[in-house]
Amino acid sequence: MVLVILEYSGIALFANVQLGNAAQDSAVITIKVEKNQSIRDISEKYLGNPDLWEDVLLANDLNRSEADKVHPGMMLHIPVRAISLAHSELKNSKILIGQATRNGAKLFAPDIIAKAIDLRDAALEKRTAGEWARCTKLAKASAAEAKKALNISIENQDVQAEAMVEYQQGNVQRRKPSDNLWKDVSRRDILMEGEKVRTLSASYAEILFRDDSRLQLKENAQALIRKMRENPLEDTQQTKVNLIEGDVFALLSGGKKDSRFNLDIEGIAMNIESRQFRVGRGKKETRIANYDKGKLEIEAKGKKVVLKENQGSVVPHNQEPSAPKELLPSPGLLKPADGDERFDLRTALTWEKVNGAESYLLELSYNASFSEIIWEEMIRCTAEGSVSHIKGMFPGHLGAGTFYWRVSAVSPDKLPGRPSKARFFRIIKDDTPPFLVILTPEDGAVFSETTLEISGNVEDGAAVTIQNQPADVTHGGKYRFRYELSEGENSIIVKAADRAGNISELKRTVTFVSGSKINLTFDASLHQIAHNHFLARHPGWFMLAGKTYPHALVTVRNSDRPDTIRPKSENVRKNPLIHNFSTTAQADAQGRFQMNLRITGQKEEFVIEVSSATGEVLKDRFTVETDTEAPVIHLTDEIPSATIKKKLSISGTVQGAVSLELETGNLKLGTGNWKLETGNLKLETRNWKLETRNLKLETRNSELETRNSELETRNSELETRNSELRHQVSSFKFQVSISKGINLLRFVARDRVGNVSLLEKTVLSDTEAPEFILWGALPRKVRGGEKVRLRVRARDAAGLVRTAPFTVTIGEYTHSGYMMRSSSPSLRDRGDVGEYIAWFRVPEKIKGKVKLKSITLSDYLGNTEEYHF
Repeated sequence: MVLVILEYSGIALFANVQLGNAAQDSAVITIKVEKNQSIRDISEKYLGNPDLWEDVLLANDLNRSEADKVHPGMMLHIPVRAISLAHSELKNSKILIGQATRNGAKLFAPDIIAKAIDLRDAALEKRTAGEWARCTKLAKASAAEAKKALNISIENQDVQAEAMVEYQQGNVQRRKPSDNLWKDVSRRDILMEGEKVRTLSASYAEILFRDDSRLQLKENAQALIRKMRENPLEDTQQTKVNLIEGDVFALLSGGKKDSRFNLDIEGIAMNIESRQFRVGRGKKETRIANYDKGKLEIEAKGKKVVLKENQGSVVPHNQEPSAPKELLPSPGLLKPADGDERFDLRTALTWEKVNGAESYLLELSYNASFSEIIWEEMIRCTAEGSVSHIKGMFPGHLGAGTFYWRVSAVSPDKLPGRPSKARFFRIIKDDTPPFLVILTPEDGAVFSETTLEISGNVEDGAAVTIQNQPADVTHGGKYRFRYELSEGENSIIVKAADRAGNISELKRTVTFVSGSKINLTFDASLHQIAHNHFLARHPGWFMLAGKTYPHALVTVRNSDRPDTIRPKSENVRKNPLIHNFSTTAQADAQGRFQMNLRITGQKEEFVIEVSSATGEVLKDRFTVETDTEAPVIHLTDEIPSATIKKKLSISGTVQGAVSLELETGNLKLGTGNWKLETGNLKLETRNWKLETRNLKLETRNSELETRNSELETRNSELETRNSELRHQVSSFKFQVSISKGINLLRFVARDRVGNVSLLEKTVLSDTEAPEFILWGALPRKVRGGEKVRLRVRARDAAGLVRTAPFTVTIGEYTHSGYMMRSSSPSLRDRGDVGEYIAWFRVPEKIKGKVKLKSITLSDYLGNTEEYHF
């Protein structure tokens, strides 16, 4: 053990560093990891502290997430002396910074203590980077600066001050008599006579006077320090404060003989003997509550009222004070319990209901004396009947930390009773997943026994589950678990959860093989139309995937059988590479394999050979056929481009598809694909599965050749049936809802290998009559005998009909006729806008203005409306 002793101003600081025997003799040691020895065990053995395990990882070029790479037999280098000295200096600098801060360094030596903190932060960064010598140097410099700050703070603790801002939270401002504007207040600012102090919304302040009396300003409060006088010879002090608005809470010390504290309020005189009271001045009234045995005498409009302990009074502006009223009792706090630790910012605070309470004042502070209030909330009483408790919520924006809380019951007169006894709780922010290592088994291991033991190490206090079953964790964070394996691949999930709910998860995949028999299965995602007969969508290549014995060697080559179908243009003899094609892949620890095969024809046969590490060999054949033909969609009746119907009946057929989807914009009809009429295909597929299962059971049977011959015959029949199904025509019929406006109908058909056909139709739904836009006449005013050109412009999405009946008037003369739709080039780019034109001659002696009386507009869907003017 190394004992580091530091001394400052008569204060002895001890830092114990427990070192292993090897650490006392060498700066750097090399150790060999023992069986079942975790990185925390190593840190505790050689550094005396299991929490320095990250430093051991850093010394070996590993980070926190790579702790599971430490395994038995591994050699580790540990710079014991460098790590221990860095840890000791960091601890010493932290102690000195804390002492300086508690003695007022942030007020009397802010720059120096800030430098000390910055140096220590830099030292921590160097430690994280594994630079322990640099870390030690920076930590020593931090300690030196902290000692300077401590010296200055001790020397300046007796500075003369009239009053001091002991605490401020949020927006707190001051204004001297000579200032025109308010200025922000900082903690430890000195206040003089004549200064005003105010708090804004969600802001709080506490003013400390020389006799240790305190005046707390709640949010939206304003006070004037009128007078502060101190007589050191007679040990007396007099303080006068004028409350302008808002709520204040007074905590008077009474420590000095004949000390007087006066709180002046407009229209109210107060004689204060109480040491603890609350005053709230609003727009209409002043509320005063006394919580101390000392009396509180108030006078307004010639009437005096004496408030005893736990009494209050309401004084309306320019009126007499009310008679003393008994304050409500303190509520009993329920949850959280005193000293409780919570990891959720959404923590509920509950307390007992107080009869007669209209609301409750919830207060939060950083300390037990509530001199550092950070939050106040008035909670309305909603509990009725049998409900016996009230609930408030912790303000989550305050984040993590230690918080004290208390509650006061408030009467209908807005008089708050004595606060409850304070409790404290901690909100802990912990988002770091717990340390977790799996020692056994190794990933990818193969086992022949069914029972597997899983073991490892975990962070102290964390719970471990394996396959969602709890595992026993011994002292020191070691866990073991026995698990029954299933045939084939087993995925083992190990989870560790700490008290904050953070979760670490590790996975191991192992394989259990009960015997040496080689099995071969092809991946279910391959499109198989018969036993070992696959369809390929892309010409030229095919991705083969499957599963067999772990780590087996898989070889695929072209078959020499004559039934391989190739294009007539290919000359096999001139291209020997066709017969010599071969590719090899090795199965992984779970037995999975995949490989790309070159396809030189429309239909080609291959030989696959699987060899295990024990020398066993399995041979089989398979066929790959290319299918690039997309399905064909045919509609029985053409879908109209425009309609007034709300639903359309659509029917048709699709050839060579296994699914058909209809999309209407973002809307999909139904919950899935239409099931096409391929019931026979399902039957044939089910028969094929049965034949395949029988083949597997009889693979090593003496009748394999005979059975293979039978299966080949059956496969030939299935291939013929699949060819028929590929060209099978399936019908469909359904109704689709049409929305107002343009509807996009998209038909998508897919076959078994993913070939897609797309058919899109656009339908306009128009149930509205044409829209009248404007009209005009030339000339507009006639004298008789003129020829008048009448023009009307309208709009309709479905298209305007060619004629429109109209009626015009000139004075008492009426003319009716039909207007013809114009094909003017100026309207061709206007889309749904059209123009009607009519000519008529005005009889002689008819004079006046031409007025359009009515016109009937229609579209090609039959929507009609007659417009009158």
